[in-house]
Amino acid sequence: MLDEWRSNLKGIRYYDPTLDATLFGAVDDILEFSDGKLAPLDYKSTGSKVATVYDRFQLQMDIYTFLLEKNGYKTVRKGCLAFYVVDKENGFEDRLPFKKEIQVIDTDPSYVQGLFEEAVAILRKDAPPSHNPDCQYGQWLKEASNY
Repeated sequence: MLDEWRSNLKGIRYYDPTLDATLFGAVDDILEFSDGKLAPLDYKSTGSKVATVYDRFQLQMDIYTFLLEKNGYKTVRKGCLAFYVVDKENGFEDRLPFKKEIQVIDTDPSYVQGLFEEAVAILRKDAPPSHNPDCQYGQWLKEASNY
């Protein structure tokens, strides 16, 4: 199943018959533990000096855990992020050196179903919801429209 789950066209999927909608994502890798439980693993690269777990990475791991559990797999409720951090201090002469760092984070799939339901409801509206022009994306949109 891993080859299918890695595919951007297929991914690991969950069809919700009540919503008549499918949630899916293409996972980079899956760790299997001796007790048969699974955990998602995602590869990240960064030019920053420090590997940072952003909110979107947490969301991604929570969704993968949700998808695994909805497909009948037991999970360890953890996700692994394998960071490849550019080692700028050792230069860029003839190669791009990386430091590798693994970060294990707790996952919480409990809110994903509600988020999925909200997303489906928004996507099924006749018109998109009004946008708050004061948020950071609204500010960016205002600035970008000036060019």
